[in-house]
Amino acid sequence: MGHSRLAPSITDSVVIFSDVRTPLLCGGLILFQLVAEAQLLGGAASFNFLRLPAGAVSSAQGGLVVAQDESDLSLSFQNPALLTAVNYARIQASFLNLPGGAKNYFLSGSNLSKTSSVVTALSVQYVDHGEVSSADASGNVLGRFRPREWTVQLAASMPYKQRWAGGVSLQFAHASYDTYRADALLSNIGIRYRDTLSGWHAGAVLRYTGFFMRRFTGNDPSVLPVELAFGVWKKLIGSPFSIGCTIQRMQRWDLDTDALFDPAFSVIGMDDRRSTFIGQFFNHLILSTRVEVHPRVHFMGGYNFLRRRELSWAGGANGLSGFSYGFRAQFDPVRLAFSRAHYQSGQAMSQASMEFSLKKPSKGWKR
Repeated sequence: MGHSRLAPSITDSVVIFSDVRTPLLCGGLILFQLVAEAQLLGGAASFNFLRLPAGAVSSAQGGLVVAQDESDLSLSFQNPALLTAVNYARIQASFLNLPGGAKNYFLSGSNLSKTSSVVTALSVQYVDHGEVSSADASGNVLGRFRPREWTVQLAASMPYKQRWAGGVSLQFAHASYDTYRADALLSNIGIRYRDTLSGWHAGAVLRYTGFFMRRFTGNDPSVLPVELAFGVWKKLIGSPFSIGCTIQRMQRWDLDTDALFDPAFSVIGMDDRRSTFIGQFFNHLILSTRVEVHPRVHFMGGYNFLRRRELSWAGGANGLSGFSYGFRAQFDPVRLAFSRAHYQSGQAMSQASMEFSLKKPSKGWKR
């Protein structure tokens, strides 16, 4: 219900001012958060549903995007600094169909201040697992219950000079599995750099630092799904192509988990395929691309190395595991997006997004 394999990934920000004290204060806050919870050392994590892609655009490009040259509210949910690209009021709704009948819903609305350049957004993510059976340790069914996971996030972002922007978000997360419940207060901090002349864009984000307000049990050892990620995006000037790369989960180098090699749970256990140094490097990479077939129609694609690594079967056919693709089209004042992400052979997730603009129609695609 909160497993990271079903939830490849969310947002961050740093509000940047000209006063030198502000970056120092933000750096101190980050350091305090890391030390306070020691969350970056790995281990079992709660609230992994937060890793689910909020919208079809990020899902089509590998599941996590922290640098981009286009505006999309679902991207700002992963890196709040990308909110600065949303230069007018919008509303976005997304639906993600998960395996086992579970469903993920995302709703977000943004607003640009009339007196300043600050952009704010309020977002809600809700995961419905339907009804599942409740059983005791012997397997006797005791009844049925409805697991729930949801989060509410308030984000703000503002530009700094011409090319930089920072953003920060605060969110409350809740998970409920029968009689077990947990709550957490989280923050996301991110920055963004863009050079429209050269087509280069870059971003960095520290996601899900914070603390538990309530744990599932008194001795619950789980931690929050903290993640440090970097990304670059390059528009190939004079062509319809753009390419990007995201470096995910940089808070931990070795992403091989013991569960991958336990014969009781994984066929991989029959073949101890521990990643080499090069393999570990690629486990952190997500590659993405976009093709502008028309000013209003874009095709997108991505490849998540870690997803294929974790969900592949030794000696088996893995098909398109790790690949994702989709499209986005603009029909003023509505933008539609659809994605298809492959997790295992025969197991793929479809996501649809609709974004409504509260501004007069444009003549082409608006970044």
